[in-house]
Amino acid sequence: ILHCGDGFLYQGEWRAPGYHEDRVYPASDKIPRPLGETPSPAAASEALEALKSWNWDRGREAADLDAYLLLGWTVTAKFGGALDWRSTVWITGDAGSGKSTLQKLLTTLMGGDKALLYSTDATEAAVRQFLAQHVQSTVPVLLDEAEPDLDNRRILAVVKLARQASSGAMVLRGGSDHQAAGFVVRSAFMFSSILIPPLLDQDLSRIAVLTLKDLPKGRTPPDPEHRKWARCGRAIMDQVIAQWPRLHRTLELYRQALAAAGHSARGCDQYGTLLAMADLAMSDVEPTPEACAAWAARLKAESVTDRNDQSADWQRCLNHLFGQHLDIFRSGERHSVWQWVRAAAGLTDDPDPLKAARALPGWGLRVVGRGATAVLMVANNHPMLGKLFEGTHWYSPAGQTGVWVQAIKRVPGAESSPTAANFSGVKARAWQFRLSAVPNFGHEDAPPEPERQAVTGEDFA
Repeated sequence: ILHCGDGFLYQGEWRAPGYHEDRVYPASDKIPRPLGETPSPAAASEALEALKSWNWDRGREAADLDAYLLLGWTVTAKFGGALDWRSTVWITGDAGSGKSTLQKLLTTLMGGDKALLYSTDATEAAVRQFLAQHVQSTVPVLLDEAEPDLDNRRILAVVKLARQASSGAMVLRGGSDHQAAGFVVRSAFMFSSILIPPLLDQDLSRIAVLTLKDLPKGRTPPDPEHRKWARCGRAIMDQVIAQWPRLHRTLELYRQALAAAGHSARGCDQYGTLLAMADLAMSDVEPTPEACAAWAARLKAESVTDRNDQSADWQRCLNHLFGQHLDIFRSGERHSVWQWVRAAAGLTDDPDPLKAARALPGWGLRVVGRGATAVLMVANNHPMLGKLFEGTHWYSPAGQTGVWVQAIKRVPGAESSPTAANFSGVKARAWQFRLSAVPNFGHEDAPPEPERQAVTGEDFA
């Protein structure tokens, strides 16, 4: 069912808004319909060639991967209401890389202002209310100039809404009349900025980052001539509608290929949808497993831009903790928690490891044992440990069990201490784990690096 405001396509027939088969299809703002001509991949091929004109980070040498994924997003955005997963993309690049011209082309391809929500300064509440108040509440959302700021809460609230839209979550809000209002968000989001604000893992895993480089001298992106590209976008709709019956099989083929390349289930949803929707627009036949594997090979999990900095939450927690410098001086210098822990475990040439062992409990930490069998105890509740986590999502106020405990529990082999331990006069329960569970724990001054493990087919299943 394709609703275009002044009519909707149902089983190949256009019908006027109104009551049909126990459902009401309200009239709304008119948006472009498919051309109604013979379906062909030619329009999508023309659009892809235009997208290749920009200088993408993964460009010619990477089989124009970024341009292909962006084509997949434009198709995803047009049919977002009918998909189980709506991929989000974030276009980033320096000034002069052609982002504004690209936005104009994408806006035209997708039907113009009436067929999408475009803004350079929108709040989460404004976007949510627009989608809730309009009948065509699955229209794509393009947010330009989503730059980081001193206070990122505003843009991060919109990113959270995009996260909810990915899987079609129910959004509930209370009203001034004390009545709850809710609706399901099913729009595909695109962000664009020179720099990307700091994002949580759960947001980053739902975003495909497409990076633009400066345009070489002499190269200019195509002029987004309205009539030409508007017609091209409508022709792409004809092709996708004709190929729609094979969507689920095509999507599953790409998901299987991505899983074999090391992607998590989330990555298979994210990139599988982009690749499958581009495939519907670019081809008249179902892809072969070999063709899917070729695209997946270009999207190996460890090389995908938006996954480069991801690691388990417990690893990030330890990285933060071990990187903090304590107000304890040794040889006239302050040292990090990592250095004090290693000294207390006898993993350095420090002539007095007992000094470190005595100093750490004052910060809610205790090392028991020496060498590879040394165990680190982390207090569940300690005022000084709380200070080390201040400003992070692992922080908890004094007197409350630290949120860091939830992360420490996930360290491989971690277990709760059988009794309360003494941390320089503070009695507290603790979680403990062997230092050998920490990557690079034996290295002199190297903080632990995130451990990367490939996802197997069995894990994916």
